[in-house]
Amino acid sequence: MKVNVNAIRTYNTSVSLRAANSGQRWDAEVYIRGIKGIFYYEAEYHGARPTTGDLYYSTYLRGIFSPRPFQLNQLCDPSAVYCVLSSFENACHALNLRPENVCAAASTAHDPIDFRTVREHASWEGIVHEKHWDSKAILKLLAALVAVGADNVATALEAQVMPRTN
Repeated sequence: MKVNVNAIRTYNTSVSLRAANSGQRWDAEVYIRGIKGIFYYEAEYHGARPTTGDLYYSTYLRGIFSPRPFQLNQLCDPSAVYCVLSSFENACHALNLRPENVCAAASTAHDPIDFRTVREHASWEGIVHEKHWDSKAILKLLAALVAVGADNVATALEAQVMPRTN
């Protein structure tokens, strides 16, 4: 699970391109907004820096389409990470928790999550937040967190909000 703070966003596209291995490899993450969702593609490119046209073409050709606006009752694919984290932040605030503290309790080795970037990107993609964070909504959120690779965050949230019965 990663949050990209270096994405370049236009009205209908968001592209993050990071050089790795002294510029011999490029890690790309591309979102393209469509009418009822987004096209998403994440890939490694070796050699020269890929052009924006190459990235867009690859996204349409090899990427996945994911319906938007995002809601917790839909299947989570890799494109949903920002929306799921935005839902997590929304739930934390509704439950009087600090999302940063829940993430710290998850003791993840990841860098701290920039929730401002998460909110902005999720809003750009299109998201519908839960109106009421009851146990059913929380269970959907926990499943979504696991689906996008935030297992530790899901476990930490569950420990703080779900009643234990023995």
